[in-house]
Amino acid sequence: MKIFRFYTIRSRIAFFTLSAIFMLLFTRVIIETIHTNNELETEIAYQLDHALDLGTSSLESPLWDYNLENTQDILEVLLHDPNIVKVELRDEIDDVIQMLSKDHVVFENDSIISSSGTVVHDGLKRGTLTIWMSNEIYKLRLQQVIHYNFLYAILEVLLVSLVIWSVSARTTRPIESLISMADDIASGKLDTVIECRSNDEVGLLSKALDSMQSQIGQQMIELEKDKVEITALYDQSTAMNTKLEKMLLSLNQNYEETLSALARAIEVNDHYTKGHCDRVSEYALSIADQLGLCEYDKEILLKASILHDIGKIGVATHIINKEGKLDDDEYDQIKAHCLTGYNIIKDVDFLKESASVVLQHHERFDGNGYPNQLTGTDINLLARILSVADTFDAMTSSRAYRKKPLSDEQALAELHKHSGLQFDPLVVNAWMRCLDESA
Repeated sequence: MKIFRFYTIRSRIAFFTLSAIFMLLFTRVIIETIHTNNELETEIAYQLDHALDLGTSSLESPLWDYNLENTQDILEVLLHDPNIVKVELRDEIDDVIQMLSKDHVVFENDSIISSSGTVVHDGLKRGTLTIWMSNEIYKLRLQQVIHYNFLYAILEVLLVSLVIWSVSARTTRPIESLISMADDIASGKLDTVIECRSNDEVGLLSKALDSMQSQIGQQMIELEKDKVEITALYDQSTAMNTKLEKMLLSLNQNYEETLSALARAIEVNDHYTKGHCDRVSEYALSIADQLGLCEYDKEILLKASILHDIGKIGVATHIINKEGKLDDDEYDQIKAHCLTGYNIIKDVDFLKESASVVLQHHERFDGNGYPNQLTGTDINLLARILSVADTFDAMTSSRAYRKKPLSDEQALAELHKHSGLQFDPLVVNAWMRCLDESA
């Protein structure tokens, strides 16, 4: 987790530099404090040793003579030292002879230090002098030194902070200027003047930014030219598309008119089947919608529905209109109309896929149909749809061999009866749903 976040180079430079300087100053204060403390301890030890040397040498003769008045005077002189708080004189058997002290001294305090020296006369021990000295004055001096060091350190930090802030501001000002210019360029102001006279990294960056601005400007000019060209091409393409759509619409109309003309040509020979192709087309497309077929498949089915009997052009009129039962030869000619129709349209580009539907529309689901005795799903789905639509219309309209047509209910019953044999059950059920919905 980041506790401190600095969002500018200036703040980071200032923070890290000041942190380093603060650590250095803090280390210096500690070192100076330790050094001063050592010096004061040495000075205290020296003064204590000096007082002992002075006292022991002064007490040699008076102690030898056992002149207590002189020893008293010597001890009082020693006690006049502001740092000495107590003196004590003992004889050679360590009995206290004299002891003087200052009234305000608390001897349990850790600020009191002591040292003892031997009084010698003619090479013999005559007594022991002990001096207690306070180091309070030295502690005060040490505290003053510490305070002064910290004060100087704070002043140095403040002074250095001002210098660092000024230097960092001077250093980062060109960068801030470049950032502002980059924002202008990003907002589309490509006429921004970039001025930087330095040869350092900032200068190199400004030159790179200036070069980038020039390149972007050139690219924008080229893009604008491309935009104009693309717009012109788009307008031309739109106009061409409109023209092509009209041409395709006209072409489709011509196709439909051609197919209708062919269908009428078929019906000329069979006056009983007038309108048959139109009705079969309508029924077949309804079944296709019920089965959810795509537009492409429905277009193929429509063409096949219109032209499914085109092969009858090759069948004699008297056979087509014969009211009695056909003999075997006549029936073979009728059955040949599927293959004949296929051969007529198979080489027409926009009818190639419809040709196979025309060829198979008299195949039976059980394999007993013609011309190739296909079974089940081997038969094109569109041909299976066309078979149901063609048969339903044949049963519900007048024919040469049947003057009275069946009702829709009777025709549906026949379809249901032969479902799975002559017809695909899926298609039969779909056609039944179509009739239920239209009822």
